[in-house]
Amino acid sequence: MFAKKFLSLISVLFMLSQFFDKANAEINISTCTGKTTETSCDGSTPSENPTSYCVQISDKTIYGLDGNGDALCKFVLTPSSVNILKIDGKTVETLNTSDINSDLGKVAIINCNDSNCVQTQGIIKDGTGAYYSITPAENASINDSTYKSVTACTDNSGKLATITREGASPGVEICLSSSKSTPLATGTTYNFLLEDTSLNALTITLTGENSAATNRVLKVGTNYFVFDALYTTEEKLFCANEDNKLESRLVNQCTSAECEKYYVCANGSCDEKSTNYQSCSNGTCIPAGETCPSTSTCDPAGNATAQSQCNAGYYLKTNKLYLCTQSSTGRKRNTIACKEVGKEAGQTGTKVPIGYLKNAEQGATETYIQCTYEGTCTAINPSSSCTGAGVLYTDSSSGSALTLCLEADTPVSTSIADEGSYFVNVSSKNTFGEKTDHYVIVKIEDENVILQLQAEASNRFEYTTTNYLITSRSDAKTPTTGICTTGMHEFMKNDCDNCVSDDAFYYTRTTTTPETPSA
Repeated sequence: MFAKKFLSLISVLFMLSQFFDKANAEINISTCTGKTTETSCDGSTPSENPTSYCVQISDKTIYGLDGNGDALCKFVLTPSSVNILKIDGKTVETLNTSDINSDLGKVAIINCNDSNCVQTQGIIKDGTGAYYSITPAENASINDSTYKSVTACTDNSGKLATITREGASPGVEICLSSSKSTPLATGTTYNFLLEDTSLNALTITLTGENSAATNRVLKVGTNYFVFDALYTTEEKLFCANEDNKLESRLVNQCTSAECEKYYVCANGSCDEKSTNYQSCSNGTCIPAGETCPSTSTCDPAGNATAQSQCNAGYYLKTNKLYLCTQSSTGRKRNTIACKEVGKEAGQTGTKVPIGYLKNAEQGATETYIQCTYEGTCTAINPSSSCTGAGVLYTDSSSGSALTLCLEADTPVSTSIADEGSYFVNVSSKNTFGEKTDHYVIVKIEDENVILQLQAEASNRFEYTTTNYLITSRSDAKTPTTGICTTGMHEFMKNDCDNCVSDDAFYYTRTTTTPETPSA
């Protein structure tokens, strides 16, 4: 598939709307595997001329093949380079670019990076100052009268033009857009953005995932402008600077003017990203330009595609609890993946959280999932009043605010909007446990109310506000508003073995009413 993709990238028309002197030749180099020979394509061997040629990625080598596809000879390419070659029967060699005209029909361009090589197309310049169009289908010399008379890039994207830069003599450059151009490099090879290929003469057509992109990548060297089908930014945003040179953001920050446009590039084509991310209705945040998933086919127990349609959060499906979360790295960052929570005995899995979990299923009749300390989970709607400690209810006196009842006899409660860790009375059996005259700690966060496990609660004494919110020592001392001033409750952990549950520590309250310490 990979080989076919690149073959489709390079086997394209490269048409210049300028006048050419054409050389009727076609050197189309496919990709291959499993080829080997010790014979070099040096002109003296092998005894017969190859009938075709291929490039083998694994060893970055061109092989001359006989009619049966067997290797006759080989030429080792230079990795991480643009290889401009003369291919003539049993001779494959680096092209002498002092004067290309006599060898024009034998020229091919192979672009290599660290891991791949592919035939490509572009414009090369020889030692006489002449320019040539080289493609897998046809090579041609470019008539200098066409670009010498073009002195601006307006409507000339992809064409050669004679550009006069401030303080310099006129020189031949390639137009990258209607207002930007670049000459050949003087040393280091660079990559440039060629804008809007629908208007330019370098008609490079892509298929597959990048077919909609309107920008292409040109690799510019000391004697060539070539299409770089291997260029990728690895999903990172790159900048096209004031000259349309593609740079990483850090390089751009230190070497160029402020960047106005950012691109993500793959396989030689680039998509502009006007924003970094976009928010989707299912709660995911995905890279700008990608399509938000539909939530209509969410199945947390299904395959990756079905899971990706879900919202982030908890689901209850066939009496099993699932947690769907957003990934944060790689190609699939900020997409949804789901896993079962608290699998059956004998299977590895995270323990089912005890408490009230916001139901993430869109359109669900029940807005919460209640998972009790006894191990059962049920979809519920909050109660209408505080009928007992540990009950989740809507408080009609506070605009139907979602509220957790912490103490029933002398009512103490807190809004779910007020996040933090609280004590809940479990003297009477409720969601979180059962032990006379004892309390457990629950944590309220992201609209979930979850029992705090032993590993998360180890203090021998805890101190709270009047509504059982655990307060740190530093906050307790806050003038006027701290519990050292307004009054506090003290809770003591019960360390007896028979008073410790499997999930959480039990505490007793040592104060009957809020107290303020005296000196």
